[in-house]
Amino acid sequence: FFVSWAGVKGVASAALAAIAVSAITSNEIPSFEEIGRVINGIIFIVLMVSLFLQGLTTPFLAQRLDLVEKQDAAMEITARRDATRQALLRLVDLYTEGKVESSIYLRLKAELEEEIFNLEDELKRLISEKQSRIQELELREFVLQAKLDSFRKQYESGKIDEATFENQRTELEAEIEEVQTRIRSLKRGYSR
Repeated sequence: FFVSWAGVKGVASAALAAIAVSAITSNEIPSFEEIGRVINGIIFIVLMVSLFLQGLTTPFLAQRLDLVEKQDAAMEITARRDATRQALLRLVDLYTEGKVESSIYLRLKAELEEEIFNLEDELKRLISEKQSRIQELELREFVLQAKLDSFRKQYESGKIDEATFENQRTELEAEIEEVQTRIRSLKRGYSR
């Protein structure tokens, strides 16, 4: 659906319109030339409206269909923590060089250390949640695979017919593939 909505459109219709208009206007009859200009105008307006409409709605549609990969929050928090650590190290350097007053140094140092501590807590929480999601998905994959194995054994022993087995196999394999995709996505560093 997304590819059909956001795919390239207009080139073929513009080319076909150009061919039609050139065929119509090749006789150099004034009324035909006017029809050719009207056709070109209509094609241009339709193309511009569809491109404008697609351009505005494609990002929304991608989000609505859950096709946008979201950056892992853990990566963002790690970057913030590392930047805060670097800032703390620079503050310590300034203090040891005697460029920062002791009371200001102590106050800023305490603020930065607290921020680092909070970011590390948040990072631990996110990593724990991510590991739990991966574990749940891996167990879900195991359960789906067990169902598929059970259907295969029932089919092989003649308890169910081929049509039933193929139907169940197709559904379960699709579910397994979806779960595997989500696991790979989480392990790569993206959350969905």
